[in-house]
Order: sequence, then C-alpha cells, then structure tokens
Amino acid sequence: MIGRNPFWGEQIWSFLKFLWRGSEQDEAGGLGQSFADEWRWRRKFIELKKQTICWRRATPDEQKEHDVHGVVARFGDMTYAVATLDGRKLIVRERLWNDFPDPPEFAPFVFCEDGALWCAYDFDWWPKTWQLD
Repeated sequence: MIGRNPFWGEQIWSFLKFLWRGSEQDEAGGLGQSFADEWRWRRKFIELKKQTICWRRATPDEQKEHDVHGVVARFGDMTYAVATLDGRKLIVRERLWNDFPDPPEFAPFVFCEDGALWCAYDFDWWPKTWQLD
C-alpha cells in the first residue's frame, strides 16, 4: 500500500516540492525553476511576443558582459539582440546548434531593474511583432 510505505511517501513529497519550488541549478544546465515557474514564464512570454519591441544588436561590451553572466552565458553561443521594455532588460541569446533533438534556436531572458529574472522561455521563430534594427 502506497500510503504506508515511507519510500513512496517521500517520493511523492519530493515530487510535490519540485512542482512548487523547483530544483537547484544543476550541472545539466537548468535554472532551477519549478513547473509552476515554467508555466508562469510561458504565459509571460506569450504576452511579450504580442508586444511591438524594437530590438538592436548587442555592442561588443554587452556581448562580453553576457558571455560571462552566471545565467545568460550558459544558454546560447552569442547574444542575438537586446532591448528595454517597461524598465526591463531583454536579452536574446542564439544557439548555433538548434532544432530537434537540440534546444530551440533562441533563449530570451527578461530581467527586472533590480536584476531579478522576470521571464526565460526558449523559442524557435522570431515573432512578427518584434523588429530587429
């Protein structure tokens, strides 16, 4: 019986904690986000791609900054574009190796003014409402 077996109780509890709080950043390259965070970020990204955003290419200094950033540097090979929107800093990294079975081509990050990660959600196709100068 599952309810009386401490092993199953611990496994279920661990799974529920993961869904709510996520896991630590691991060597596999995750951000440590929970399942709930992932869905929140997905919803934010869907709203973000509906907005008209004027992107620009990163300067060499910005590229260097992103290449050594603790989170951003692990996702993508180069900074594809940067923008600001409502006080948030938007960064899109490009992966040279992409498409199935590899991850999607673009890895966007949106940071709040205080540096907190507001949204991160991979995508393959550049939204039509986004313009790159």
